[in-house]
Amino acid sequence: MRNDILTIDQIEAETSISLGGSSLDIELTPADYRKCIADAVRAYSRVLPMRRCAALTVSSSVKRYELAAAAHPRILGIVDVQFTVQGILDSRVDPFSQEDMSIAGLAAMGGETFGEITQRKTYLKDAQRVVSAEAEWTAEWEGDGKYYLYIDVTHNPTQCTYWWTSTYSVDNHAITGMQWIPEGDTEWIMDFTLARAKQILSRVRGKFQGIATPEGGSDPVDFSELMQEGREDEQALNEELNLRRRTISPNIG
Repeated sequence: MRNDILTIDQIEAETSISLGGSSLDIELTPADYRKCIADAVRAYSRVLPMRRCAALTVSSSVKRYELAAAAHPRILGIVDVQFTVQGILDSRVDPFSQEDMSIAGLAAMGGETFGEITQRKTYLKDAQRVVSAEAEWTAEWEGDGKYYLYIDVTHNPTQCTYWWTSTYSVDNHAITGMQWIPEGDTEWIMDFTLARAKQILSRVRGKFQGIATPEGGSDPVDFSELMQEGREDEQALNEELNLRRRTISPNIG
């Protein structure tokens, strides 16, 4: 579901209001706000990157599959691959048949001995183990700047589904834009942006040693306190997010 709240204009407006922009002139530029938003999205992506899945048909004759950049924008790596072997291992037993897969209900065929029935059940168990065994895979960047998925399978054809992660972009890109950040994390992005904005604003105010007044003077401001507040807010937000960090597969590129 698209998150229509997370747009650059919306985040900038809410951050400005939180800093007191509705009451006085805040000394931050659009470029400052955009950097704060980019920092928030970057920090979020490092811990909770976007996960997407895609299907791929592989065969034993091909070991390397290029993951085209156009179809995998901002890809970080592959975190999981699951396989489904399609085929029949024996003319009498099809492991993908609901009837044949039911070992407990396997009926005797005409003229079969008890030993033959036992042998069929043993074969079916072995067939199930072969089908459920997952192929080896790894994924990595190569010197040509492209990302490849390496898979070694023994059955043809093999269908696999792979999960890949990517960073979010600070825009409304159809695949990687901020609107794909879950709505439940909207406040985290807003709060982190505000924490960074406080630190930038503190440096600006520290440079001028105060806020200009209509009379031409300046009101003193405790810019160091604002800097400390922003840093503490950022640290707390990072700690909160790290508690939700997903386990990453060692095969990630």
